[in-house]
Amino acid sequence: MVVYKMNNRQKQDILAFDLNADNTFKKEIIINEPGVYFLDCQKKQRLTFWAEDEDVNVIFIGKDTAKVKSMPILVNPGRKNEVFNLYNFANKSYGIRQTDYATENMEAKGSNCSSWIEYNKKQSDKNKKEFADFICFIIDSYPNISSVISTLPALEKFDPARFPLYEEKVIRNQEDNPVLISYLNNKNTRVASSTKAPLFSLDDSTHTNKIGPANYQDKLLLLDFWASWCGPCKKAIPELKQLYDKFHSMGFDILSISIDKDSNSWKKSLNEEKMPWKQVISSNGGKDVMNLYNFNIVPTFVLIDRKGNIIQSGVKVHELSGLIEMHIK
Repeated sequence: MVVYKMNNRQKQDILAFDLNADNTFKKEIIINEPGVYFLDCQKKQRLTFWAEDEDVNVIFIGKDTAKVKSMPILVNPGRKNEVFNLYNFANKSYGIRQTDYATENMEAKGSNCSSWIEYNKKQSDKNKKEFADFICFIIDSYPNISSVISTLPALEKFDPARFPLYEEKVIRNQEDNPVLISYLNNKNTRVASSTKAPLFSLDDSTHTNKIGPANYQDKLLLLDFWASWCGPCKKAIPELKQLYDKFHSMGFDILSISIDKDSNSWKKSLNEEKMPWKQVISSNGGKDVMNLYNFNIVPTFVLIDRKGNIIQSGVKVHELSGLIEMHIK
């Protein structure tokens, strides 16, 4: 068994230990920082739990041949891990359904049936909304429990409209909680507007040139953090091409930064997509630029003004046209 946590998207092992002869285990862990931890049985099953001051009783199925693994269960959890039993269930259910929709979407596109494609998209969007609804239910039910703080980033991602209301509810109920204070401090360290864009210089597709924001002085620059395996990233490319065609002659440019680990997949995607602007690939599977610009999902768009200051980080693709028009002159 391995207990670990994620620290700036890096896996940090806390401890490892063996099972007893009868396949049971019991281990006491000293936790210096309350938060989300993972228990991995090394058989393609892991459990997310909240470590603070509660005992965690868990049942793993162990090694099996099922393609979809049974979710480990927290047994008789305390209130903080009641939250995680609910959240783990919702997250697992959401993931299984999204995988099914992705498979069906490939079939729908192959059939060229527009009504099937549209129906499948609506089902996927409905699944996302139901996941967000469930997170809101958890927060409504446990607003004063420290572990509920860990559900806020998911709600911000899946339902940014409702997120401020529910974040405020948690803050009202836990204003003196050190875990909440840590969450707010971490949130405030995100790359902010009106700050200088952090600089980097990365290889282009020929591996003969280094390119970064410094190469775009006096340009209105859009940083497009993406990956060849990311469906939403590819879906945004036609809209980016429209923006490029409309504004490029006026001093607007785009730099796409791939977080692909496999450069061959990246180059293959470049040949398919034929984006007319510069392309670079990050090192360490994107970890460096993700830490530099403080994001954890792609696509992420960052608009930078002609003086190298960030106008907005995390802007949505459909918001870009209006934002560019405001700053292009």
